[in-house]
Amino acid sequence: MRGKVKRALALLIGCLTAALLGGATGALAMDSTTYTVTYGAQYNSMGMFVRIQDAFVPVGTYLTSVGLSAPEDMCLYEGSLYIADSGNGRIIVYELASGKVESFGEDVLKGPTGIWLDGGGNIYVADYRAEEVVIFGPDRRELRRLGKPQESYYGSSPYKPKKVAVNDFGTIFVVSEGTSEGILQFNADGSFNGFFGANTTGKLSLIEWFQKIFYTEEQKDRMLLRTPPPIVSLDIAEDNMVFSVSQARIPSRRAITLGRTMWTCP
Repeated sequence: MRGKVKRALALLIGCLTAALLGGATGALAMDSTTYTVTYGAQYNSMGMFVRIQDAFVPVGTYLTSVGLSAPEDMCLYEGSLYIADSGNGRIIVYELASGKVESFGEDVLKGPTGIWLDGGGNIYVADYRAEEVVIFGPDRRELRRLGKPQESYYGSSPYKPKKVAVNDFGTIFVVSEGTSEGILQFNADGSFNGFFGANTTGKLSLIEWFQKIFYTEEQKDRMLLRTPPPIVSLDIAEDNMVFSVSQARIPSRRAITLGRTMWTCP
């Protein structure tokens, strides 16, 4: 009797588990629908891959005749899409309504990887190869450049601009590759105003704790330094809240204001 009860309970638990899992991962579509449901994968909170339904499905391919080469960033402004065409050292402007395509910056830019337009139509371009942020006016003529800060408190960090964003007050935020101190912050006049929203290092692993306790100072000097995960992109919301994306095993997103982290995700 006990054996039968155990088998019945096992069968019941198995059915419930299958129902729960099926409800969590299944997708329902009517026979009359014509769209295709696709799936991707991402890490969950336990560090395991979980199959998920894609949030967006491509609806078409555009600008195939323009000859884009390694486009790195884009910005939508007043019905036109501005694209950082890094491989060709230029900015592409695509009018969504008319389909008209223009370009500029061929004789000025070397390898643009980030682009932003402020409320006045000024164009800010992070030029990774030139190691500068190039600022254009609404007429697309160069106004000025932001090179590596010369202030002593900038330190020895490299200056390789990857992304740029500007808030309503004219403050310029720059993500520089290889800089672990945070996002670079420039005043509207181009003067350097320090770092902003730096990441912190994670907790030590068991092996790192062992190394910290038992390794000699000479051995520690030969080890790679623990640095915070680098910030790779940023954005600014309508309320001037700065959002950053950091490179890690599980990419994280943060909302930052006044130099303090408001929340992180995941």
